[in-house]
Amino acid sequence: MSKLYVNGELVVPGKRYVLGAPSRSPSLLDHAMADLSRPQPKEPRPTRGQYTTTITVERKTLSDGSHVFDVRLSEPALDVAGLAAIVGEPAVRQDREARVLRCRGKSYLDLLAQRAGDCEAAPDAVVAPADHDQVLAVLQWCAERGVAVVPFGGGTSVVGGLEPLRGPFDAVISLDLARMDGVVDVDTRSLTALLEPGLRLPEADRALAAHGVTLGHIPQSYEWASVGGCVATRSAGQVSTGRGRIDENVVAVRCATPLGELATLDAPASAAGPALRQLVAGSEGVLGVITRVALRVRRLRETVYDAWTVGSFMEGAELLRRLEQGGIAPDIARLSDQEETRLSVALAGTGSLGRKLLDERCLLICGWERAVGRAAAARALVRGGARPLGGAPGRAWERSRFAGPHLRDDLMDRGVLVETLETATTWGNLEPFMDRPSNPGRSLLMLNEATAAS
Repeated sequence: MSKLYVNGELVVPGKRYVLGAPSRSPSLLDHAMADLSRPQPKEPRPTRGQYTTTITVERKTLSDGSHVFDVRLSEPALDVAGLAAIVGEPAVRQDREARVLRCRGKSYLDLLAQRAGDCEAAPDAVVAPADHDQVLAVLQWCAERGVAVVPFGGGTSVVGGLEPLRGPFDAVISLDLARMDGVVDVDTRSLTALLEPGLRLPEADRALAAHGVTLGHIPQSYEWASVGGCVATRSAGQVSTGRGRIDENVVAVRCATPLGELATLDAPASAAGPALRQLVAGSEGVLGVITRVALRVRRLRETVYDAWTVGSFMEGAELLRRLEQGGIAPDIARLSDQEETRLSVALAGTGSLGRKLLDERCLLICGWERAVGRAAAARALVRGGARPLGGAPGRAWERSRFAGPHLRDDLMDRGVLVETLETATTWGNLEPFMDRPSNPGRSLLMLNEATAAS
């Protein structure tokens, strides 16, 4: 779990949302398949070829909890009386904790900088508007006085989107949207919902469940991500194979800009172009601050999982290509290469039984929210040489699918670098891409093997 000390006080992740104050953040142990503090069964010492499947990490962290980071933080360079008059004095903060916790996102470089106490670029103030009109007024106030604005939703950006860059301006504020966390309207007949930007995804799904529907957008950052942040970053999720990315489900948006309101028609489709809502989706707050968004929702259904093994990653990819192009692809498709499959087995604690069951093959997990295509897909997979494992591996993955970031942070506390990389390519270019020596994933694997051998 990320650790940060301010004025000698340990700031826990659950205190990140100081102004909106949703529920406590989940910890690593809420999700991990095995408690790292518990004694684990002893396995034989691995050979060189097994280092990619078994990880040995010192249980002692680099920080034992007594060390206090010397957070470097500049004094605020902004008189906030005018902002307080707009949003109310309690909704404007310049204390160290509020500023530090909105200084950066969740990329590896962000977390390293936070651990090093590098917070000199923290925003001069944190401002939390309550509605669209207040956002509009804050932006206009800042534009008139030359103050930069960085919108803050869930704080999960991994591309530097929360870095408080001042540029030519003397001051910068973090515009925290956590107070704008309402479900404005749910249309169960049209299957749309009108939501405010600061609503976190778990809270959105919890509220929508009362109407028998779900947003069902599930990125890796699901526990923290906000509705507005997902739209602003053109987010993809674990169910995007079946439901599409978030921008494919945007019906309408309302934005506040320094020049006034920018809004699109509340219509499901139009033959006119370009589509203004698609300019807003993925704009990262550059064009304005999203204050409301209408999204497509779906009926609540239980996801059914099928797990398979395939001979190799490319064999699995070829099978998925056939399913996708044949119109029978699952809603969730997760294909792991041999190394990731071995790691999954090691983390699951199945030991030699799991390794024997997989037999050096690759794990493929398919999730279905609808029965349509499932039987046909199963027949195609069997014909292609896939071996069925039943639904248990898929359900196990679902239970632990958010553990990655928590495990990464916990390993970082122990001096171990772990990170994910995302990319995209065409089906025809997939095999040459995977075999390319400059492939970032292959380079990291080679680095791990070299480190283990040294």
